Amino acid sequence: CCGDGSVNKTFSYRAVTGEFGPPPPHSFQRKNLVVASPRTGKNGLSQSTKDQLAQGDCILYMERGDGMTFVRKAMLGQESGALAVVVGNNSSASWPYVMKDSKDE
Repeated sequence: CCGDGSVNKTFSYRAVTGEFGPPPPHSFQRKNLVVASPRTGKNGLSQSTKDQLAQGDCILYMERGDGMTFVRKAMLGQESGALAVVVGNNSSASWPYVMKDSKDE
């Protein structure tokens, strides 16, 4: 994460790119990962999350669900200065599947 208490770890993951936003390939090296609070972003991001993202060079991690579309989650990250948004699967539902702008946001 950004700021005090930083942890230096390397993450590697398989991902599916959303049907919205810039096309792949995507590569982020030596960036900070900020875990959203609340994790799904419902009712907006906390001030603490926004403050961490404002420090720059941060990728926002969010969890899917809670009535929030993938596009809305990406928009929250973008509005708060995140370089990218990673949406984790916290559900037993089948994954991967296509993340799309189903509501024309």
